[in-house]
Amino acid sequence: MRKLERIKAFGGSRPLSWAVIAGDTVHVAGMVGAKIDFDAAGPGELTFPTSVVDQMRQAYRNISWILEQAGSSLDNIAQQTLFFTGNGAEVMDANQQVRREMFGENAPASAMAGVSNLFHPECRLEIQVIAYRTDE
Repeated sequence: MRKLERIKAFGGSRPLSWAVIAGDTVHVAGMVGAKIDFDAAGPGELTFPTSVVDQMRQAYRNISWILEQAGSSLDNIAQQTLFFTGNGAEVMDANQQVRREMFGENAPASAMAGVSNLFHPECRLEIQVIAYRTDE
């Protein structure tokens, strides 16, 4: 039986994992739309773009980095959950635009949930994904 593998956040300086790998399945923690220095010892000052589209694009860039570390990619995302604050119609429009950019016609199974707030007042969304590693 394989043990869980963890991609630890901030060099293991905090009790957080960017992702947990169970066999060929990669569970990525919720990623936000701020640029993250994955090599830093801590989160530092996070700044969020004002646009939902830009936050979503950055969240996917963050997810892509993590998936690469796990031997996967955005193409291997099977399922995602998007948590958002604010105007649901605005987020739906951004979601349609950015998902088409990221996935084309091969989008993962998805769910969206509106929440009253996230960890930072400027954070508009958080995306959690499940992906698979391939031998290719």
